[in-house]
Amino acid sequence: MNDFPDPQMNRREAVKRTALMLGIALTSSGVTSALSQATDTRQLGAGARFLSKEAFAKVEAIAELILPRSDTPGAKDVGVAEFVDVSFGKYLSEDEKELLRTGLTKIETNFASSSLEEQGEVYRSLVESSSRFLWKLRELVLIGYFTSETVGKTVLRFDPIPGKHEGCLPYEQGTPAWTI
Repeated sequence: MNDFPDPQMNRREAVKRTALMLGIALTSSGVTSALSQATDTRQLGAGARFLSKEAFAKVEAIAELILPRSDTPGAKDVGVAEFVDVSFGKYLSEDEKELLRTGLTKIETNFASSSLEEQGEVYRSLVESSSRFLWKLRELVLIGYFTSETVGKTVLRFDPIPGKHEGCLPYEQGTPAWTI
């Protein structure tokens, strides 16, 4: 099975459609991280607090490969690496931390400073190997992105004081989905 979307489809559009169809898979650690993001990652660009600087740079580069800036903000713009860093330091289990540590260690030291093509090749090899590390990192990246204030207000529809709950709303093609 090929993990890459149809070449005619924009990667960002594929992520949006997947999120709309399936929702974002949230684990208990992911939910905890998402709920605490507002208090723990207020300053974008704060850098690594729990990961090493090298590991943080790798996370930031991979997150930007997954969700690059286009007509909407990219992963770096909304502080996804900071979200992953805080999740790593405060909310992941020891097994999940070890999975991320091991996976990040296996990636070349100069990955973050490599060309986009070289980074893409490393990323494709992780996808092809069905790496558990990559699945966990992608989960954290997507949760961090879609629960960020910037995406909630500029990409998705956001209602800070919602009215009654209407679970099944009709979707109109071309309109943004509701934020979570």
